[in-house]
Amino acid sequence: MRPATSICALGLIGLMLASCASAPSYPEPQGSNGQILVDLKGEPKEGVTGPKRREVREDYSTRRESIEKGESFERVDYSDLPDVVVVVDGAPARAAAPSASELEINDDGFSRGQLIAVKAGASAQFTLRNARGSSVHLYGFNAADGSFESEVGAGSLGTVKVSNPGRYDVYCDEDESLHCILFVVESAAWIGDSEDGAFFNDLPPGEYEVTVYPPRLPEWSKKVKVVAGKRTTLTAELTVNNLPKVGK
Repeated sequence: MRPATSICALGLIGLMLASCASAPSYPEPQGSNGQILVDLKGEPKEGVTGPKRREVREDYSTRRESIEKGESFERVDYSDLPDVVVVVDGAPARAAAPSASELEINDDGFSRGQLIAVKAGASAQFTLRNARGSSVHLYGFNAADGSFESEVGAGSLGTVKVSNPGRYDVYCDEDESLHCILFVVESAAWIGDSEDGAFFNDLPPGEYEVTVYPPRLPEWSKKVKVVAGKRTTLTAELTVNNLPKVGK
């Protein structure tokens, strides 16, 4: 019979090996360029003590966050955030993975809450897969008066073109309950789960601003300096914990 201490030791080694095996692997910086790695620290709502209390003046907190907005964030329940968007302003834009720019509409609604499209030339584009039994009319607009619209037939695949960069709220004429966010970018961008890391390789040395857009949560941003041959790692806290606790 194997001693209990040996069994515990073997179990610990197994856990360590499993942890190492699941850790993501990134290439080392090469030549005169650098890297940025953004660790996305998403925390579940359950068990937290709540947002810190700060002074509230009339309808706004001292950080100019509206009471209505604060209450909306407090209702967010999250343990695993899909479709987190990370943009590195000033970094050279590259073609996004096809999945990042694909949206499906089916009987359950939109397949994702956020997506990105990289502008190349005169416009950016994303793919809409209509899995419904009738045609749909999609439209979107941003705060700078940019807009787009497109119609895709039943069971068809359509390409939607957007001219201006920005953050677009996307809706569907046939189903008013549907809503998602489209980020049209001219810089390097990434989309994925909060359990993953947003990795940007081959960045020329210089100063950049990293902005993280988690769905239904406050955005996070930080300026960072990229150095040749080095990897800069940031931790973005995707949380409502630092919002002021507001009340009427």
